[in-house]
Amino acid sequence: MKPVILFYARMETQFFELVRVYHFLASEASIKVELKFLFEELPLNVSKRMFDYCNAHNIPYDVCDVKDSFKKISKIQFIKTAMCKYVGGSSPFIKHLFYETNFFRDYFLSEKIKLMFIGEDGVGTSPSIFCAAKKLKIPTIVVPYEYSQKQQAIESIISNSSRPPKDFQPENWKQRIIFFLFRKWTTTYQSEIYLRLPRAISLAMLFFNSGPKLPWSVNGGDCSKLFCDSPHMRDFYYKEGIDKKKIRLTGNLGYDEMHLFLKENERYWLAYSGSTLIDNKKIRVLFAFPPDYTSRQKSIFKKYEDFIDYWVKLSQISNLIEPYFQVHPAVTEEQKNYIESKGITLETDNIVKLIPKIDVLITSVSSVIRLAIALKKPVINFDLYHFNYPDYLMVSGVRHIDNLDDFHTEFSKISSEMEYVRALKKDMSEESLRWGIIDGQVKNRMLAEIKEYL
Repeated sequence: MKPVILFYARMETQFFELVRVYHFLASEASIKVELKFLFEELPLNVSKRMFDYCNAHNIPYDVCDVKDSFKKISKIQFIKTAMCKYVGGSSPFIKHLFYETNFFRDYFLSEKIKLMFIGEDGVGTSPSIFCAAKKLKIPTIVVPYEYSQKQQAIESIISNSSRPPKDFQPENWKQRIIFFLFRKWTTTYQSEIYLRLPRAISLAMLFFNSGPKLPWSVNGGDCSKLFCDSPHMRDFYYKEGIDKKKIRLTGNLGYDEMHLFLKENERYWLAYSGSTLIDNKKIRVLFAFPPDYTSRQKSIFKKYEDFIDYWVKLSQISNLIEPYFQVHPAVTEEQKNYIESKGITLETDNIVKLIPKIDVLITSVSSVIRLAIALKKPVINFDLYHFNYPDYLMVSGVRHIDNLDDFHTEFSKISSEMEYVRALKKDMSEESLRWGIIDGQVKNRMLAEIKEYL
């Protein structure tokens, strides 16, 4: 039985980032190992899309079934469980961590896992799978997708609709002492102390020693290597406190796809390499619909359908623009159908092939903004949910707007003044080098790093 490189994804965006690495390695004759995915039980609509993709492309995968692997816990584990329960933690949750780790340990051994790729190694990753990998000294490589800062994490706690904020705070003196000793799990916001996760889960992770080194960072710093997609993100990871020795400035495989597409299409390459537009008679504008967070109290629109109506109507007011429409993976089928009922055709191209075809991107606090910056595409970052994230505030050519009046004003300029768009594009020339590596060599850099473990 050959050793296996395992790909582990917990959400769709991570999956489609990792599947690029899968296809790349599967095409490499020098890689003499098996490749497969591992999924946990996820919401049916999410897992179905990933399973359907794997089945359509003959990608082998397994699904965790932890329920069938519950084992008797050791005496040390029993003591930790009792201690966690004493200070107010969740005894069932910590037992679940033990059981899960036993499952993953046995799975890694039976499948002869040699190397594991994951989308992130922060609190969003199953702590058990990471614990098992570390115990067996299986190297892990993070191929990140999400870009967010501490402010986003705090915002998610304050606005959490399923749990009240008090669940993220110590509730007695015993817990306050513990979290004082482990201050990396806490932060102060508006004079209140908050934990990175609900207190029962935070305590369980502490007693189980399964939490990340950097709980407030998307990538917790526990991986063996982190494949960084740009100089900007490298500096961001440095600032977050991730060990500099782990960060590898490889670029993103999507950049290689964009580079190849640009090289094969001269007019797109000319638009990228200069300050011209793709078509001198039209401005190509991509409206990238974000997920539905209209339930947020601060949302500009109270109904997602109202937001759809607004964007569709706006896209039709100027004869100078050629509109394109694309939706985030989290947009529901019902919402897609509503958009299409307006006579809109949704683009099905992968976003890395769609961004090179447009002149301007309009979206809302999306990670695809990074791709647009890398290709010198001006962006209207319409913060319609009032997240107030600072990610792109200092980037030339990215307009951060959080109200309808300013959005309408900026869109009117974007959709009617070609010279204005060209000027924004020209201003992004230096920024683009900080936000992307468009040289067609990402695969070579990644392969060199991967082979160190094979």
